[in-house]
Amino acid sequence: KKISKRKSKRMSKRISKRISKRISMNKITYTLVDETITFSGILDETVGSDFFENSLSVLTKKDNHIKMDFSGVSSGNSMGIRYLHIFLTDTDKKVCFVNVPLWLLEQFGMNSRLIKDPSSIYRVYLPFYSHEKEHDIYHIWIIGKDIPILEDYEDFEVPKVHNDGTEYQPDFDFESAFSIFTCTAS
Repeated sequence: KKISKRKSKRMSKRISKRISKRISMNKITYTLVDETITFSGILDETVGSDFFENSLSVLTKKDNHIKMDFSGVSSGNSMGIRYLHIFLTDTDKKVCFVNVPLWLLEQFGMNSRLIKDPSSIYRVYLPFYSHEKEHDIYHIWIIGKDIPILEDYEDFEVPKVHNDGTEYQPDFDFESAFSIFTCTAS
């Protein structure tokens, strides 16, 4: 059966709309910044199984190391974490996590199988709060430098952050946030 040109164009437009709608459904995006894949948005079921593999296409250097920055990812759910886990399990590349937010760090701590090597977490992006100014900020800590890798963080005193003359207290449970590292310290 022959399709008229007008009907063919309408069908083509409908298919295009469906495809663009499917692509724009992702609540997370990625960009390349200094050979680091920087993610922004929400890590959830809209990510899909090949999202992280596709994100590698933006790399200009094709080597065996991947740097991933999740500081722009505000939250995630179990399906998004599952897709990340599938990617990390299947990839033969060495992944280095830079600027890992608290919620993802806690996910790594709850399920140590999510990452092959906790030492691949280079920097963490953590919330601090000023009671005086009723204001919060995020501070980046380098693992192994600013924060030592210990067997137990129970007695570790989290350094306070000072910004513009204001003192900020940690706004998270340090021991549970850093439980992913306790298994590598011994």
